[in-house]
Amino acid sequence: TQRNLLAKLVRSALAKHGERSLQYADALENLADFLRTNDALSDAEILYPIVIRVRERELGEADAALGRAIHGLAAVYHAQALYDAAEPLYERAIAVRRSA
Repeated sequence: TQRNLLAKLVRSALAKHGERSLQYADALENLADFLRTNDALSDAEILYPIVIRVRERELGEADAALGRAIHGLAAVYHAQALYDAAEPLYERAIAVRRSA
């Protein structure tokens, strides 16, 4: 399945580049996006914060890729009707994208 293929790519990026690498963050975000759009929200909710941490550390606060990951987590919370959690993330994603 596509989920298994994406998970394999995550494991490969982790093994090859390490947990602090942008390649790992990219692979993890691809899996998180897939999970979010296929209603595996609790699984996606676990992955997005990892992507955000790696990108904050490696790219700083003014990068479009960081904004995209923050938006993904906000979308998860929104889909779970956790609007109070989603709103500040949406606002942060917009601020990041404007500064990028």
